[in-house]
Amino acid sequence: MFNKPTTFSPHDLARGWLYLLMLLFLIIYLNLYDILHTMQLIREGLAVEGNPLMRYLLEKSPAGAVMLKMTVVAFFVTVVGIYARINFQRALVASALVAMLYSLVAIWHLTGLHLTTWYISTFQ
Repeated sequence: MFNKPTTFSPHDLARGWLYLLMLLFLIIYLNLYDILHTMQLIREGLAVEGNPLMRYLLEKSPAGAVMLKMTVVAFFVTVVGIYARINFQRALVASALVAMLYSLVAIWHLTGLHLTTWYISTFQ
């Protein structure tokens, strides 16, 4: 009738923290990839930044834009690391969702330009 409390072995807890750590490093890496690849595409004239704030920062100070994006992600990673001590499962889910979002952005960076070029050349 009553669920007995779930207990985790130290091995399970260590594995959970390792998963969280890997997700947070993935988020940092994909964030850096996003801004650097965006800057490369803009420099080559192949893309325009969709976010108006980042577009302005990239025009005024590319280094400042990189610093801002990395600072925001560093803040997120810090908050998640602290919050994981309060509610580990929610921190893990939030990190997985953000990592998934950045993964989709990276996939778009890798394929979007080719798909757009193919679409324009095929249907015009």
